[in-house]
Amino acid sequence: SDVCSSDLGAFAADLEALNKSNWQDTLKQSDKPVLVMVTGANCKPCDELEVVLKATANSRGDVKFVKVDAKDVGVLSDDLPYVAYSYPS
Repeated sequence: SDVCSSDLGAFAADLEALNKSNWQDTLKQSDKPVLVMVTGANCKPCDELEVVLKATANSRGDVKFVKVDAKDVGVLSDDLPYVAYSYPS
């Protein structure tokens, strides 16, 4: 899977990171569905999933792919219609 992940990463653009200043424009004003990846520092499964999502984002123009750091979810959670309850470790 490491070979596959590294191959995918060569073709992938970075996912836009959500934060307090841009989440509203990104989620509420998007003209297409938004897939939000909740990620975290030192989360190996998150890193591997992000590589796959980056590659998928390049081929799926009908969906917007973004990410939010798990430490920022609390800052945004009062305004978001969902909450992340657990994260892989």
